[in-house]
Amino acid sequence: MVAALMHGDDVVATFPLSDDGAAAATGAGDGSYVGDYLISEEDPVGEWGVMVFAQDVNHADPADPPLKQAEHLGGILVSAPEMDAGFRLIPDARINVVEEQAPTVYGELAAAMAESSAM
Repeated sequence: MVAALMHGDDVVATFPLSDDGAAAATGAGDGSYVGDYLISEEDPVGEWGVMVFAQDVNHADPADPPLKQAEHLGGILVSAPEMDAGFRLIPDARINVVEEQAPTVYGELAAAMAESSAM
């Protein structure tokens, strides 16, 4: 299973989703697929679409002759994204990426900082 992050018509990134229980507080094989992507300063801000693509597995025995293996279909897309009337992909989810803002210091901490800089 793979997730694709889109900004407009551009693919920002793709990354695998796995059900091994290692990437989050889920158990292996529980049907919860997770993955992660670290947003960098070079990535565009604004609305991103998230699309998930899943395909089945070919269970043919690799030891079988090619014609026997061909009886088993695999790798078929089982979670295809939907399209709108203009044939644009409809994201499974949307996220909004914003520029990082410097934290603002309030209250006693601001007063303490002002006091220490006056010394």
